[in-house]
Amino acid sequence: MKHLGNIAVRSLLIGVLAACNNDEQPQTKTGHVHTHADDAKFGGAMVEIGAHAAWVEIVHEPGSGLITTYIRDAHAVHPLPCAMKRLPLTVLVNGKEHEIELLPYIDPLSSEKAGAVSVFRARIEVLKGVTTFSGALGKLALRGKIFPPATFTYPAK
Repeated sequence: MKHLGNIAVRSLLIGVLAACNNDEQPQTKTGHVHTHADDAKFGGAMVEIGAHAAWVEIVHEPGSGLITTYIRDAHAVHPLPCAMKRLPLTVLVNGKEHEIELLPYIDPLSSEKAGAVSVFRARIEVLKGVTTFSGALGKLALRGKIFPPATFTYPAK
């Protein structure tokens, strides 16, 4: 009987891990769909890139208009550096679109170097004092693949 219990646990674990590699998202016992959207390390909006390829957390500081993006792996855990020199971003504020380019930022405490960074940011005058907006990340090049634009709302809904 103990052997059957071990098989059941292994089967459940294999099923959960396999689902993480599919487009379908595994459900917890409560029926909550696990999408990593709750994994915002800095309290920002989580944007999925591709079908479980990566996540970008968008953080906005209304007082200064600073936008910072953190690119992370498929499980939204580890930084995922990219070689892009600029990260295009479009924001919609009060019905008007604004095209922005975020620049690479190297945190002095990280091991990242120019040409391989996971953080991009810019101060955006039009976002000073704004607390809600929507937008789209432009095409993103990661691990030799180009991902199409991904839309978001801030704060996340």
